[in-house]
Amino acid sequence: MSFEKAKTFLDKYRKEHPFVFYFLLTYLGGITLYLIIFFIWFADYNSPMALNEVGDFLAGAFSPIAFLFLYLGYRQNSEALRIQAEELRQSTEALQLQVAEMKESVEQQKLMGKIQETELEERHNAAMPFISSQGNIDVSSDLYGPSGQQFKFKIRFDNRSDNEAKNVFFYLGDDNNLPLSILSKNSNRNLSSPLTGEEITKYKSQQPFNREIYVDFENIYGRRFKSVFKLQCTFLNGSPQVFTEDLGMTKYTQPH
Repeated sequence: MSFEKAKTFLDKYRKEHPFVFYFLLTYLGGITLYLIIFFIWFADYNSPMALNEVGDFLAGAFSPIAFLFLYLGYRQNSEALRIQAEELRQSTEALQLQVAEMKESVEQQKLMGKIQETELEERHNAAMPFISSQGNIDVSSDLYGPSGQQFKFKIRFDNRSDNEAKNVFFYLGDDNNLPLSILSKNSNRNLSSPLTGEEITKYKSQQPFNREIYVDFENIYGRRFKSVFKLQCTFLNGSPQVFTEDLGMTKYTQPH
């Protein structure tokens, strides 16, 4: 190490640790002064000190410095640990803030999702057709039938809304599969379905019976719904009366 570098190091150490610097300077200066006085006035050059005595002297002289540096090392390690603990605390607080921000962001995303879901539901509800049904039983002559009569449910479906129903499927409780169609806004469609043998028997014996029918459809956004109705035939003073009960509308989750 050059003299300039040593001088720079000592100046820096003196500024950063003035107490240690001046203590060492005073202590080493005191030892040096003691040695000068000893060698000038008290040393006996005819009988020099034994090596073990010189070692004891050096150990006693420099042991305070060793303890000083031990203490300084302890202080330095303690300070480093304190700084690390402070950095860890700050890092933990920063992580906690990040976690809180992430939670807030997730909550906001959930809220936005709920808002979007609500808006979507409102849009679907606003575009949802309202379909109703009513029916009666028609008895007509059938020259070619086994009983000479033909019994049919006459069913009318009404779209009582300003929204169009697309890909409409009508199920009338028989095996006749009608093609998909459109039920325009504020329009209706009349369909018929023959009575089953059991229904004809009950009709002739004036026993009440019922049949469940449904219609499933899509709104203009492609969401599918299903409206279910129950046709109930009763007899009043021998006269057939057909009532239609609306069993409600649900989202159609299963493909037809």
